[in-house]
Amino acid sequence: MKSKFLDLFFRFAGISGKFLVVFLLTKNISLEFQGEYTLINTNIALLIIFLGLDFYIYSNRVIVKQADKLIFIFKNSLFFYGIMYLFFIPVLTYMVYFGLVPNNLAVLLFFLTITEHLSQELFRIYIAIEKVTLANTLFFIRTGTWSWAISLYLIFIGNSNVTLINILIIWLLFSFISVIIGIIFIPNIKSFNKEKIDKKIIIQGTKVALLMFVSTIFLKITEYSDRYFINYFLGKKELGIYAFYYQISNIINVVIFTLYISYAYPKILKSVYNSDLAELKKEKKKLTNNTLIIILIALFLSFTILPYILDIVGKSELTKNIGIVYILIFASLFFNLSFSSHFVLVAEEKEKLILKASVVACFFNLLLNIILLPILGVYGSAVTLLISSFALFIIKFRYEKNITSKWKK
Repeated sequence: MKSKFLDLFFRFAGISGKFLVVFLLTKNISLEFQGEYTLINTNIALLIIFLGLDFYIYSNRVIVKQADKLIFIFKNSLFFYGIMYLFFIPVLTYMVYFGLVPNNLAVLLFFLTITEHLSQELFRIYIAIEKVTLANTLFFIRTGTWSWAISLYLIFIGNSNVTLINILIIWLLFSFISVIIGIIFIPNIKSFNKEKIDKKIIIQGTKVALLMFVSTIFLKITEYSDRYFINYFLGKKELGIYAFYYQISNIINVVIFTLYISYAYPKILKSVYNSDLAELKKEKKKLTNNTLIIILIALFLSFTILPYILDIVGKSELTKNIGIVYILIFASLFFNLSFSSHFVLVAEEKEKLILKASVVACFFNLLLNIILLPILGVYGSAVTLLISSFALFIIKFRYEKNITSKWKK
């Protein structure tokens, strides 16, 4: 329990710092500036997916099964990622050419995306080997340190010198530090040079990764497309409103992942490898009950404390749209409940089923955003995310039941 609270401290310190940045940019500068900052964040998040190509699905599956292959898998993963970083150069060039990334931010974005990706992969490795506290320490370094530094500057000095370039430079510095620390503490890292690059492993991992990558693309379209739709249909101010409430609901995801999902992930995989239905049900029940508790607490806090926070922010646009956060909280409920079924599919190597579920959820998301945004305004995206998350949960749950029912025979 002490370990879980320490994990929660690091995760909450990280996510609260990022939320505080959003809060202060909204309060001290403008919703429009916050909207631009949100688009940069979204671009980085999507680019990280491109760089990783979901190779970690394969590598972490091997690590959970055979812990002694950690350094071997890590070295081959780095070789794979190095190739992807070369492909990233023309991709970023095209993004600059088509105006998706400002020219003056391109170099910063290149290095920041790479360090963020490496840090994220190190985080996943530590989760796979059940060193959750160290994983969350890295998370805090790459998310909390720079965001708290920016926040303290905005509080005590002001916003006159705060630009997107300044924010990205400080972010890059701490992201790089997290990578260095993450590599140093990998168990048996001293044997890194002794391991060899195995083309068969990379090819096999790439086959798994490509299918999962397509699934992730559809899933991330479901998760992030609302920002672009809102920006297109309604503008940056409304995007800033939505992003503000999304950051609040995302705290729920962080708490649930930190306290429960990160611990359950390797256990669920192992229960599937052993076809241990009793153990799987035990882990799923714990995860479901704890998720429901966190959601109820979040709803209570949103009703009681959030109105006072909005008074401090002083933006009437936010107060008028407070209902968005309640819809997003229920979206978080189904999003998190879908993880246990997702891990079963991953362990069973049912990548095609994960792809099907992701495609259906993405279809609902794109269609409903186009229909509901012009009718409901920014509420349309919140309702769309709720429906998409529910569809994802139901589909993966049904796939899981089809798999586990065979264990009984």
